[in-house]
Amino acid sequence: MCSTRVEELARRLGDPASEDGLLSRWLEAVFKRSWKLRTLVQEVGEVELSEPLVLLRERSRHFLETLAAALRGSERLEIGSPGYREAVQSLAFTAGWMAGRGLAVTDAVALIFGLREVLDWPEETFYQSLLMVVTEAFAASLVERERARYRDAMEKSQVVCDPHSRLPCLFLVGDPDRHALEDAVGRVMMLAVMREAGVVLVDGSALLAPDRALRVAAPILTEHSQAASVSVVLSGAGPALARELTSTGREMELFEDFRDAMARAMEICGIGWTERR
Repeated sequence: MCSTRVEELARRLGDPASEDGLLSRWLEAVFKRSWKLRTLVQEVGEVELSEPLVLLRERSRHFLETLAAALRGSERLEIGSPGYREAVQSLAFTAGWMAGRGLAVTDAVALIFGLREVLDWPEETFYQSLLMVVTEAFAASLVERERARYRDAMEKSQVVCDPHSRLPCLFLVGDPDRHALEDAVGRVMMLAVMREAGVVLVDGSALLAPDRALRVAAPILTEHSQAASVSVVLSGAGPALARELTSTGREMELFEDFRDAMARAMEICGIGWTERR
């Protein structure tokens, strides 16, 4: 796109006298294409009465302002160039925010088609680039939201309990990441300190990938156990992992079978152990 056409577009976007008019017409075109947003507008009657719509208006205004500023300092309209980074980030943030608000990807896409309608600008590459920005940002936001939900579920799934007042236990479940492991180890060690226990039992038999998770958990357990002056008995470690962790000098006792680990932990804390077959 030649510099004169870029300047013309910059004037159209950056003219203070027409800014509110352009913004309002853009949002009207978006609402026309978005059933959810249109319904929200109809419910509240006035855009200013709805917090989500106020935020959408402000984010849309910011995009127009940053795009106009980028156009004024550029000879070519290339959305992928550094000069347009702030405008692209603003639009991407808006699309991600819409995903977080429970809107559909079609609502985010409506932003671009609405903009094309009100600008009546013939450069399709411009709109295609913006369309890619909003769809990728929307998808990334959904993925991150699901990851956050999964991390939260994993964090809550790690079971800390005390079947005996002198023996706090941690039962690791599923596929926890480092954050979930650190949280779970912190909780069981806090319980050990509160109970004045000299040992904690950690079991990884219910892990999806025991060796992988326990390899991450081992140094966390070592660090916390040293700080709390608590011994660790760990079960669920296969022979290969047990040899690996032993060779690295981890200060914990490792068992493959849970019953053997439980017997040893109870022995350390002086609890009688009777196994029933």
